[in-house]
Amino acid sequence: MPRILAAFTAVAAGLLAAGALPMNEAAAAPAAPAPAAAGPGYLVVIGKGTDRERMMAYSRALPPVYAKAGGRYLAIGGPGRGVEWLDGPWRDRSLVLARFDGLPQVLAFWWGDDYREAVRLRERAGQFTVVAVPGAPDDAARDAPAAAVYLVEATVTRDADAHAAYRRAFGTLLAAHGGRVLTAGDAGGYTALEGDPLYDRMALAMLPSRAALDAMLADPRAAELRALRERGGLSLLAVANAAPAAPVPAPGAPASR
Repeated sequence: MPRILAAFTAVAAGLLAAGALPMNEAAAAPAAPAPAAAGPGYLVVIGKGTDRERMMAYSRALPPVYAKAGGRYLAIGGPGRGVEWLDGPWRDRSLVLARFDGLPQVLAFWWGDDYREAVRLRERAGQFTVVAVPGAPDDAARDAPAAAVYLVEATVTRDADAHAAYRRAFGTLLAAHGGRVLTAGDAGGYTALEGDPLYDRMALAMLPSRAALDAMLADPRAAELRALRERGGLSLLAVANAAPAAPVPAPGAPASR
């Protein structure tokens, strides 16, 4: 019997190797996992214009460049003009938040010939820090309500554990008031495009309205959250109203003050 079994095993192995017998499905190589869905890409500009004429010329050139690249403003303005700095030293800076279909599209826009030509119009016209940020796959900003407000947070991390605890608590508080995190994952990664960002993490979030933001800030948990954020590091935190439908001047342009 052992000889017969051994002979049968050898014959079967030969047939399998030759493809004459089907392999058991369980023994087949596992299928490769489906690639993760790609999210949108965001362009964040923090700046301060110093030359009125140059900034206005730059502002007029931007709308068709954005439109051609599939980008659109989510929020744009400055202090007293739709942007409020809740924390950090850059209280006098303007802010732009724009959405593209993906991070590659942000980079294609930024390094493309059309924008390279337009950006020359603001040379020596101000100070700007620009980053590209990968968005979460659910793309909550695609169909954002017209009354939405956006939170932009940049952090210089001092205590990674405290900052991670802050991010978890922030997500819980945000969701409790109808908000969504827009950035991908927990790493807070970004691609620096202009200027010296100084910070090592960037996060974006959205709330459905200013009333929802006010309710979140008045929530008793918000004070605890601020203390946890301060233990985690130095943060720049801004809130910006949704951009108007009509074209508006670029951030830092004197006419938009």
